[in-house]
Amino acid sequence: MKKYLHSILLTLFLLSACSNEEYDQAMDQGIESLGNEEYHQAAVYFERAKQEEDDKEANAYYQQATAMDEANESYNQQAYDQTLTSLELVLEVNQGLDTVQKEAEKMKEKILKERELTASLENYLHKLEQDIEKGNTENAKQTYEKLKGKLEKHPSLQSYQSQLSHLQNELESLLEESKDSQLTKEPEPEASEAEESAKESAQESETENDKEIKQETSPDQEESAKQEESYEENDASEPSNEEETEKEQEKEPDMTYTTYSNERFGFSFEYPDFLSMAPPPTNGDGVELYSNDGLELTAYGAHVLDPSKDIDDYYNEATAELKNIAYQKKTDDWFVLSYKSGDQITYSKFYLGESQLNSLTITYPDSQKEKYDPITTRISKSFSSNTN
Repeated sequence: MKKYLHSILLTLFLLSACSNEEYDQAMDQGIESLGNEEYHQAAVYFERAKQEEDDKEANAYYQQATAMDEANESYNQQAYDQTLTSLELVLEVNQGLDTVQKEAEKMKEKILKERELTASLENYLHKLEQDIEKGNTENAKQTYEKLKGKLEKHPSLQSYQSQLSHLQNELESLLEESKDSQLTKEPEPEASEAEESAKESAQESETENDKEIKQETSPDQEESAKQEESYEENDASEPSNEEETEKEQEKEPDMTYTTYSNERFGFSFEYPDFLSMAPPPTNGDGVELYSNDGLELTAYGAHVLDPSKDIDDYYNEATAELKNIAYQKKTDDWFVLSYKSGDQITYSKFYLGESQLNSLTITYPDSQKEKYDPITTRISKSFSSNTN
């Protein structure tokens, strides 16, 4: 009887040891598959491990691998809402692997950025359609170039290429119609000799009057007039008294300003209410505003991912490929750049703190410089960062 009982116990021990060995092997193979991002195969191994020994660790790893496999499948089908739902399941698993959770975070951030880019692109496509419909050729050309640049920069947006090509054809047709319309305009009738003579007499009279007025004006008065007409941007200074403030306000067009505040990163600024707001990004990191004549404003905040980088590093990255910098200033925690590229003027302001950064960028056509220079100054001075 004792021999029989001993044999049974020995058999159970050997079966248990064999079972534990198969469990360990399945767990090791599953973890290796996770490292290779083979989530479906990893789920198969962890399911096998659960059959051998249904513990919390095997169950947690199985849930993570299954959810990541579903997330990848949904992403490949461009079902981004379902992808985000699966990624949230990965992040919610208790006792899961940190490496898998970090991979889920990276994938989630990537999708949110792609959705933000998609929303911005669709907004520009809608704007291009409106410009073409209204016959605004100059605005349409500028919007088309921006769309073209976005597609070249972001390969993930190539699915919109056919739509942009269709709008390009419509724009070319509009430009041809505009060109034909100008060519078919009838020339204005030439003025008679009597009219020309009268015009010349009037111009000579005006020239004499201008000379007399100029002689009566003192050099000091001329210098004062030049100063009133000139515009000078200064980001670091504030008006020293009420008189200087009034002069700056006189330079700005008569318009109403609205305050934008970002709840996630704490920055704020004022902007003219004629600007339109693009669909907000799902991660709430900032805002994009635009006008119907070419101005674009982008403001955002972000967490500092590399604490070893200082303001010089960010400044060098921002200026590495710039050639025509018209204005620049750098301090210990912020810098400002203003430059021209092609027919576009860009103004950029950047703040760096210990844990987060804030950025403001405004671009507009050089042809709109007189209109948007003072508005840009107003927006810049009102920009309040929260990087401390």
